[in-house]
Amino acid sequence: MVELIILDENFGELGSITTFSGLQWTQKLNEPGSYKLITGENIDLLLAGEYIVRNDEEQLAIINLIDYDKLKKQVTASGFLFENRLNDRVIDVVQDINSNAELLMRQLITTFAVTGDKTIPYLELGTLNSLGSTIRVQTTGDELGAKLYEIAQSQDLSIRTRYDYLLNKIYFEVWQGLDRTDNQTINSLAVFSENEGNVTSVVYTKNSEDVKNFAYVAGEGEGVDRAIKEVDLTNGEDRKELWVDARDLQQGDLTTAEYQEALYQRGVEKLADYNLIQSVYFDVTENSNLIYGTDYNLGDLVTFQDDELTVDVDIRITEVTEIFEKNGVTVSVILGDENKTEIEKIKRVVT
Repeated sequence: MVELIILDENFGELGSITTFSGLQWTQKLNEPGSYKLITGENIDLLLAGEYIVRNDEEQLAIINLIDYDKLKKQVTASGFLFENRLNDRVIDVVQDINSNAELLMRQLITTFAVTGDKTIPYLELGTLNSLGSTIRVQTTGDELGAKLYEIAQSQDLSIRTRYDYLLNKIYFEVWQGLDRTDNQTINSLAVFSENEGNVTSVVYTKNSEDVKNFAYVAGEGEGVDRAIKEVDLTNGEDRKELWVDARDLQQGDLTTAEYQEALYQRGVEKLADYNLIQSVYFDVTENSNLIYGTDYNLGDLVTFQDDELTVDVDIRITEVTEIFEKNGVTVSVILGDENKTEIEKIKRVVT
């Protein structure tokens, strides 16, 4: 069973929890993950704690909420993984950066979370993985974490905060999952299907109602003088257009070409919210031929097959939930993007 180490606000160890009624630990590719812990013991420890670290993972979680049921003598602790801490910082000064995507994100972290009065304790830059292409991003007023995820997703990347318990350091890193499809020969294959006997409780969704693949990104100016950049991601498909109001992007000292690059990147980021939604949810069987953390992991590109649905797709793992209970561990996996709620759709339109 996993051991949970409880830390105070200064990352000092308060104690550990090895027995509990249940633990649900969720990692996500495009936003901070979360957890939920239920136990009848160590109540004082959790009330005094600020963070939780797993002994088997370099992951740090925040104790955001404590619920104590005195009748049941049961405490429930829940919260986000540490990546959510990055949203405590706002990009309050205009940033206009033309760089490799990973270097660009590391620059934003350095400016708004690692140095000066915005420093997040123990956070520093981790391994440089040389990922992403050269892009131009202009941003101000965004939550740091949300903007980093947005940039990363536009490059098929993700971000993480990796915690080294022994050194007491938190490393910010940009990363990308492995390709485990049969289109490559470097990594072991990961094929999920009922025929393989490694999935159960399958739910498949395909939703094209909100798809957009062509954007008009409107920057500064008025009327016929307004700067507009077209972003064409149709790839031979029927055009479905989107208007993106990017008046907050200002040309300033940029050349026309540089300003067009910034508008283009904004369009790419916004179109990412309007992709075809194709998702698969399932539990991995107990006797699966694929072992989580060894044969597949969050962010990996894997193959899902279903003969009944005539579905055979290469799709990325976007969410993994581990459920620890007294009778064992269940791993639930989501491939692709989940349907957006109506609230998320509204937020997408107004931001």
